[in-house]
Amino acid sequence: SGTISGGGGGGGGIANGCGCTDGSGGVGGGGIVMSGGGTIENSGTVQGGTGGASGYGDPRYLAGSGGVGIVGADLTVTNSGTLAGGFSIDGGGPQADAIQFTGGANTLELRAGSAISGTVEAFSADDTLRLGGNVDSSFDVSGVGQQYQGFGIYEKTGTGAWTLTGSTNAVTSWTIDQGTLSVSSDANLGAASGALTFNGGVLQVTGTSFKSTTRTINWGPGGGSFDIADSANTFTVSQALTGQGGLTKLGAGTLTLTGTNTYSGGTFVNSGTLSISRDAALGDAAGALTLDGGTLKVTPVALSLYMSRGITLGANGGTFDVGAGKGLFIDSANGDINGAGSLSTTGRGTLHLTSANSYSGGTIIGGGATVVEATGGLGSGPVRVDADGSGSGWPKLYFSGTDAANPVSAQDLSITVGRGDLNFQGNATAGAATIVLAQDGYGGLNFGTGTDAGPARITHQGGGFIAFTGASA
Repeated sequence: SGTISGGGGGGGGIANGCGCTDGSGGVGGGGIVMSGGGTIENSGTVQGGTGGASGYGDPRYLAGSGGVGIVGADLTVTNSGTLAGGFSIDGGGPQADAIQFTGGANTLELRAGSAISGTVEAFSADDTLRLGGNVDSSFDVSGVGQQYQGFGIYEKTGTGAWTLTGSTNAVTSWTIDQGTLSVSSDANLGAASGALTFNGGVLQVTGTSFKSTTRTINWGPGGGSFDIADSANTFTVSQALTGQGGLTKLGAGTLTLTGTNTYSGGTFVNSGTLSISRDAALGDAAGALTLDGGTLKVTPVALSLYMSRGITLGANGGTFDVGAGKGLFIDSANGDINGAGSLSTTGRGTLHLTSANSYSGGTIIGGGATVVEATGGLGSGPVRVDADGSGSGWPKLYFSGTDAANPVSAQDLSITVGRGDLNFQGNATAGAATIVLAQDGYGGLNFGTGTDAGPARITHQGGGFIAFTGASA
C-alpha cells in the first residue's frame, strides 16, 4: 500500500536572447526500476514521474515526457492497486507506459481492484498476462493488443471468478488453472485460432447465445469444469477431450458431449444436465460417472446404449433421462451403482438395470420405464413410482427375469405406487416387499403369468388396481 512516484523531470534552460533555443524539459523518472529481476506486489499507487517544463516556460514546447510506472526484466508484477505512466507537466501529450518489460520472462497478474493507466509492453511472447486472486472481478479483453501489448501466455489462477467482457481479434490462448473464467460469447476468448486449456479450473458460459466453439480444447492433468449457467442454454463440445483429468458439469444448463473422449479422471455431474449419445463421450471406459445433483440425459444414435462403467450417486442423488423410444442398459462390469444418494428417472425411454447395485438413497421412478433384471438392481431404500409432471409420460417399474433357478426378486423393498404402474413379469417375484398403492394415486400393480407375489405385504389404500394374471398370489 502507499504511493510510489517517479521524480519529476527538470525544467529546460531559458535562452535569454542569446540566439539559441530554449532547453527541453527532463523526462520524468520511473516509478519503480528493477534491472535484476524480482517481484512487485502493488496494492497502493505506483506512478511514473511528471516530465519537466521547457525552458520557455510553456510545457507545450519541448516539455519532457512522463516516466514509466514500472520498468524491468524478469519481473513478476501483481497489481490490485493503481499503476500509471506519467504525463508531461501539463498533463498533455502522450502518456508514458504503465509497465515496460525489457527482457527475460515476465508476468503481470491482475487482481480485483487493479486499475492500470497507460500501455503495458511485454518483452516477448514468453510473457504472461494472468488473472488471479480470490476475489471476483472482470477484464475487458478489448484492451488486449491495445493497452496490453505483446503477451503470448494468458492464464486464470486463484479461486476467484473473472468475467471476460468485450471482444478482441488477438490470439489469447487461455489456460484455466484455478477458479472460474466466465464468458458470454466466443469473442470474449479472442481469435478462434487461440486454444482453450483446462487444468483444474472452470469455464462458465452465461446467457443463451454462446452455444459452441471451434477452438482447440486441451485437457490437462488437473481436468476441468463446464458451468453452463442458464437453464435455457445448451452448450455443445464436439472436440475430443484427451488427458488424465476428470470433467465436471456445473450450472443449471445443458452440456452436450459429442466427441470420442478418452480423458481418464471420471465424469461428475453436480447440477444441470449432461447429454450424451454414446458411452465414449464420458471418457475412458474405466472412468467412473458420479451424479451428485445432476442429470445424465441419454439419446442414443442407435436404439440402445450400453454402459458398464461404475456409477456413484452422491448425497444429492442423480437422475437418468432416457430419450423416447431409446434404451439405456447399465451393468456392473466395471462397478455397480453405489453411493448414499437416490436414483431418479425421467424421460420417455427405458432404463435397464441388469446387475445388483448397492446405492442406498432409494429410487424415484418419475418417467419412462425402468426394468430391473437382477435381484438387488434397485439397491436399498424406499422406492416410489409416481409421474414427475415433466411430460415424461406414465412411469412404469418392471421386475423381469427368465432364469428359473434365480428369479428376480423385489426382496424386502418398500415400494409405493402413485401415478404409475408396478409390474412383475417372466418369473419375477415380489419377495418380502412391502407394496402400497397410494390413496392419491391411480396406478396399477400387475402380476403376470409365471410371477409370484410370495409373502409380499400389499396395501391398497383406495387408489389404483391390482391384477393377477395366472400368477401365484
